[in-house]
Amino acid sequence: MKRSFALLLVILTIGALRASAASISMQAITLTGWNDTRTSVELWIFSDNSWTDASGISHGAGSPQDRAWSFRVSGLTVNTASHTITIPAFSLTSTRDALRNPNVRYFAWFMAVSGASATPIKIYPNLENGFQVPATIASTSGCSPAGTCAAWADLIVYNKPSPQLPVDGYYTRTEVDRLIVSQLSGAPLDATYITQTANAALTAEQALGSLATGLLKNTTGTGVLALGVAGTDYENPLSFSSPLSRATNSISLPAATGSQDGYLSSADWTAFNSKQNALGYTAENAANKNATNGYAGLTSGRLSAASGQEVWSVTDLTTYSGTSGSGTTAILATITAPASGQGLTWNGTNWVNSTLVPTTRAFTAGTGLTGGGDLSQDRSFSVVNDTTTQRLEVLKDGTAIGTRKALNFITGSNTTLTVADDSGNNRINVTVAASGTLGVGWHNLTDPSANLALAMAANTTTFTYGNSTGALTDLFTLKDSASNTGSGHLLVVNTAAASAAKPLLVAAGGTANGVEMNTAGILSALGTGGITATTGDSATAFFPAGQLEAARGGTGLDTSAATGVVRVAGGTWSANAGVSHLAASTSADLYGVITNETGAASGTPLLVFNQSPTIVTPSIAQIINTGRHSSSMRSAIRLPMGLESSRSSIALIASPSRMAVASSVACGSVARLASESRKRSASNPSSAACKAGSAASGNGWS
Repeated sequence: MKRSFALLLVILTIGALRASAASISMQAITLTGWNDTRTSVELWIFSDNSWTDASGISHGAGSPQDRAWSFRVSGLTVNTASHTITIPAFSLTSTRDALRNPNVRYFAWFMAVSGASATPIKIYPNLENGFQVPATIASTSGCSPAGTCAAWADLIVYNKPSPQLPVDGYYTRTEVDRLIVSQLSGAPLDATYITQTANAALTAEQALGSLATGLLKNTTGTGVLALGVAGTDYENPLSFSSPLSRATNSISLPAATGSQDGYLSSADWTAFNSKQNALGYTAENAANKNATNGYAGLTSGRLSAASGQEVWSVTDLTTYSGTSGSGTTAILATITAPASGQGLTWNGTNWVNSTLVPTTRAFTAGTGLTGGGDLSQDRSFSVVNDTTTQRLEVLKDGTAIGTRKALNFITGSNTTLTVADDSGNNRINVTVAASGTLGVGWHNLTDPSANLALAMAANTTTFTYGNSTGALTDLFTLKDSASNTGSGHLLVVNTAAASAAKPLLVAAGGTANGVEMNTAGILSALGTGGITATTGDSATAFFPAGQLEAARGGTGLDTSAATGVVRVAGGTWSANAGVSHLAASTSADLYGVITNETGAASGTPLLVFNQSPTIVTPSIAQIINTGRHSSSMRSAIRLPMGLESSRSSIALIASPSRMAVASSVACGSVARLASESRKRSASNPSSAACKAGSAASGNGWS
């Protein structure tokens, strides 16, 4: 068990120490000549065989047909107007350092993607035979970091086959490099050249045409040519003065004569050479002895008193009024009215007497300084920290914020702050860079200078206000300026054709109650919400002040007696009329709009339209059969038991052969019964007669 655990630990340790797979950062590129009109395009990279990269991640083989990609690059931009397609930057894992199958090759395909469907368009140009990616690559694009980034052109060059070697032998690597470079550019890229004139195709040449006219000199070690400096790099052109003369390239010097300067002849040299050698002193000129500006004569080997009078009579420097003596030790002084405490100072041409600063004078430290003192010794000053002369005043938009010795920069959101000490320019450099989207408060938005159109895509926008907005505060307001001459709308909310979105929803106290406009443009209530119309203008159908507008065909609603059915007569609305103003209608019309015509005995009385109705406590004043149809009367009228009349008489004029009246009808209320075949009159019959008649007729009249 311990051995198994140790083995597992070793395997896990080896897996943890495994190096990550190298990757090359491919730079973004824009390809021209793109003629496909589909704009939803991605770059899919397939592996022709399964392999395992240096990180231990396995990759399966795939192709555009089975769509088993190894890498998928989205975000490509297609410009159908300029016929270009742009591939963004991305990283591609190296195949050359793979743990398994390092000879695997990639194939890059442009794919048209629509939902779950993907259709191959074309393979990446110049890489139709596939390509491999090394762990490091030499790039000519200048991208960074060097060795792990490359342009697509570098990848194409890397995967090109090597040139065929000569059959008569092998070149060295240096020779092969020179041969390749010469074939690609015509000259070695790392060589320097000397040309007569500048050549834009060369980057390291020295053009002689850019130098001034003159003699060239070569610099040892670099081979750079420059103009020689006259008198330094070469001899200046010689000029000759008499007695030397120049004829073309011949220089001559004549022999010296009494009137001609020239060279010393051999004979003259012999004559001079035979003369007395030079003596060790200068011969005396007696005329200068004891003369003005001459020299002092000696008396008994000494200087005479008269000649040395100037020096002997000096008691102090006040005796000198000019230059005294000669040589470097002479004092050249102009002393005027010397005073106590003065000294000699050199003014550049002479020593003069001037007043010295006494040691009692002192340096006084001002605000922000410490130190100083009198001039009896060397003094120094120091700056006191946090004093007014040392602090920096900081302002914001012209308003002073504070005065401190330090200014602190703080990195805000969506910004990058770089601070560097620039000692050469005696300054601190501060660089503020903003990233993708700069966060700006709603209250910091500035007035626009042009129309604004935002493509929101599928992004939503929500404004959420706090719960302390103040009483009677309108949270969102749209308004125009006074006397606006525009005829458009202040707010437009519409949906596109065939859109399933609803244009408007207004809800109160949540989302359940309010009003909503559906896709047909109809505004309806939600939940307990509703629409209350009080007043309106001529463009609406509302009733201002309870009246119908004249623009709607009326002169106003008369509300003085608001009873009955509202009607319009002569353009005037009234509310006190009955149903008589309605158009003539049939009973079928009335039956069509009446429901519950059951004639129920309880509740509110209802209309009865049944064929066999039950009539409860009716009051019948008269039944007249104008057509004298006995059969219809006999079958149509039945008076049930318990029927009583409130009147004193009931007149029946009918022609049935038989009419039955319930015995419960009071005899005193019957006035007359008549028929076509016979008539029987009874005037106030007695109760007994009614009873007898009732018994004879079987509880009925016959």
